[in-house]
Amino acid sequence: MLDEARLDAVPALVKLLDTDPTVPVIRALSVYREKARPGLERLVTLMEDRDRPSEVRWNAVRTIAKMHAEGAPAVPALIPLIKDEELTVREHAAEPVGDPGGLA
Repeated sequence: MLDEARLDAVPALVKLLDTDPTVPVIRALSVYREKARPGLERLVTLMEDRDRPSEVRWNAVRTIAKMHAEGAPAVPALIPLIKDEELTVREHAAEPVGDPGGLA
């Protein structure tokens, strides 16, 4: 269970996604699971950006999947990624879409 003091990090991490969208920032946000919802829109942008390294893209997908129901609005954006040219992006996009407990 995350205490309230640690939840204060979510807005700072979401802001960092705008200036420093690196794997460590994305993975740090993933720890907050459902509470990371404020970063959903930015994570969707990162996962769709084919100019980003695949590691950034699949970590954005992974973080969205960890949000469970809070990440469900991203499903329409995840579906096309199941056919992405990058294997890791395809794999991480397919998991939450195909898993009944994923983003439901």
